[in-house]
Amino acid sequence: MDSVSQVEQALKQLYSSTESGPRNAAQSWLLAVQQSQEAWELVWFLLEEHKSTEVQFFGASTLAVKIHKYWHEVAPESFDDLRLRLFKCIIDFAAVAVVRKLVLGKLCVALAILLLNAVPDQWPAAFQSAVLTFNRSIAKNCNVWIALLEFLTVLPEEFHTHTYLSGSKKVAVRQELDSGSTTVLAVIEGGLQDQSLSPDVHLLCLRCLKSWVQFGVSLAKVEKFLSLLYNSLADMNLCEIAIDCLVEMAAHPNSTQYPLSVRKLISLTVQLAPELERMKLEGDLNGCHSISRLVVALIEAHVALILWTNSEIEQQEAVALMYLLLKVTDMPGCYSAEETCSETTFNAWYLFIDEISVQKPEVSQQLRLVFGDLLLSLLKVLQILLILLSL
Repeated sequence: MDSVSQVEQALKQLYSSTESGPRNAAQSWLLAVQQSQEAWELVWFLLEEHKSTEVQFFGASTLAVKIHKYWHEVAPESFDDLRLRLFKCIIDFAAVAVVRKLVLGKLCVALAILLLNAVPDQWPAAFQSAVLTFNRSIAKNCNVWIALLEFLTVLPEEFHTHTYLSGSKKVAVRQELDSGSTTVLAVIEGGLQDQSLSPDVHLLCLRCLKSWVQFGVSLAKVEKFLSLLYNSLADMNLCEIAIDCLVEMAAHPNSTQYPLSVRKLISLTVQLAPELERMKLEGDLNGCHSISRLVVALIEAHVALILWTNSEIEQQEAVALMYLLLKVTDMPGCYSAEETCSETTFNAWYLFIDEISVQKPEVSQQLRLVFGDLLLSLLKVLQILLILLSL
């Protein structure tokens, strides 16, 4: 097609020209191409395997734009063909030895937008259908896991940025995502349990889990991942994303509806005390900061639950969690010059003390008996911090 060579020439001009005039002209022309009806067919020529990454990426971006902004141009009888061609393109890109991740990622965004547009009427049982399509190819090439997880990760992200969805349509799509989350979590669980998969795939599984927790999947649904997430903290490659997942679980507004799950979070978190002590001794500030993020998120979101315990074990774990916060406040070194963790704990301490002080006198006194030694230790630590800051 002549249009393909014209696109290639315009992209070359856009990326290689040193003058703003030709670059602006190329950009304007390429934007016009994306808006054209011809673009629906043009993209498949741009995505051919022998094309450069820049050309392929423009093709993938154009397809995402068309599905996003020009969905009304897709005739109902053309939907299945578009969906199948997009699936084939994604699987072909994922199956090659060297995956062009930028292109693949944009194609997965296009598929996510297509699903959001098509559910529930044009694409019934969309989640099960999509996962089944990917699974057929995973049996032949494990690299397809990357595409599947990328697609599932961007789905909730695209839902939040899909601002043109009308009120009733958005409600219907959200319901589809809520019901589809069970399928998604099963995929994530299967990926994490499969030790034959590469560490990169396990990383993508946790990234996908984080995306769905942010979307609003209930803490009760993802509680089964807690032990695995805490075990992942010992893995240098997975530690940061595991902490991100745990922080999202702890801090999500819906988490207060699941006190038993939060109790389990607290119980597992207090077991990190020896690890935090080791990190402090070894000067591992990044590791200390990661644990402090989790501890602070738990306390800020659930301070009332921490104070109001139903058993001696829960009370012991609540006290242990607050002492873990104290360990972070008492980081060695001078703040800002040698450490930056201590300041992140101050708001959690404020909320904790404020929650005690607003209770009735007899209740407040009872809580002071439970947490009295802790508060005295906090005062000593704060005095040392003030001295260090005044030097």
